[in-house]
Amino acid sequence: MRRFVNAVSTSRRLCAAAAVAVGLALGAGGHPASAGPALVFDADTGEILHAHMATTKWYPASLTKLMAAYVTFAAIEAGRIGLDTPVAIGEGDPALGLTLPPGTMLTVEETLPLVLAASLKFATEALGRTVSGSVDAFVADMNASARRLGMTDTNYVNSHGFHAAGHMTTARDMAVLTRALNREFPQYQRFFEVRSVTIAGQQRRNHNDLLGRFPGADGMKSGYVCESGYNLVGTATREGRRLGAIVLGAFSAAEREAVAEQMLKAGFAASSGAVSVTIDTLPLSQDGPVDMRPFVCGKSQPPAALVGFGTMAPLPRPKP
Repeated sequence: MRRFVNAVSTSRRLCAAAAVAVGLALGAGGHPASAGPALVFDADTGEILHAHMATTKWYPASLTKLMAAYVTFAAIEAGRIGLDTPVAIGEGDPALGLTLPPGTMLTVEETLPLVLAASLKFATEALGRTVSGSVDAFVADMNASARRLGMTDTNYVNSHGFHAAGHMTTARDMAVLTRALNREFPQYQRFFEVRSVTIAGQQRRNHNDLLGRFPGADGMKSGYVCESGYNLVGTATREGRRLGAIVLGAFSAAEREAVAEQMLKAGFAASSGAVSVTIDTLPLSQDGPVDMRPFVCGKSQPPAALVGFGTMAPLPRPKP
């Protein structure tokens, strides 16, 4: 298996240094080395077990919908809507072959799987109108929640993750959001475990392929646009310990799942409390955002500085 190299800029070395030596060899056998941040962490405590380019800005693609879910759950808990609140779903998306009868109505509970498992843009916007009154207000609520949670390098331009200038996040910020979902809304965990959804006679599968394959996998979301590459936030729980893995910028769905699986395996093998760096104390970076379109959807080869998901190095200890 190919061993990956670290990124070369000073700020990226800081991020790449934030990794604990747990014997992790990153990469997917048979696949080319690819650019991308990688992070594995304890979803309860925020303790980091491996981080590479974790604060480099990146395009989130459909990982955006995790914040759409967060804002929806918050609205439910605040009593502004309920799981049985009607959602005017619209007429579907003819481009996807999903044509619905005019005036189709679902409930919030029925719409959430269309957002999180089927990853449908029109369902996300319909949910946003129900939660916040308009699509624009929903995006504003998403950005306000990101600021409140301390997602310092995240900005949402839309609610669904289609590529747009200025729409960005980092692996570290996605870890902050994952921890918040885990801590604040465990009662809605089931929505992240849905394997497939049927709408208009079509079965739309969840592209988080850790579900049903990696023992203990229980969430959360995949994402892809040419500009981001293949992204994944994957979580798994074993013996009461829940870990999250963030992979951004893989060249294929198979690679992102393989890298996440290897990070999670190594993370569960590591002792909790063995390191002292958390997602709240990572050094920040001004790098990015990185446009992966020429490498993922074109024929360009990525520069050496963007190759790999990081080699392992001991985490820095704070001075006593």
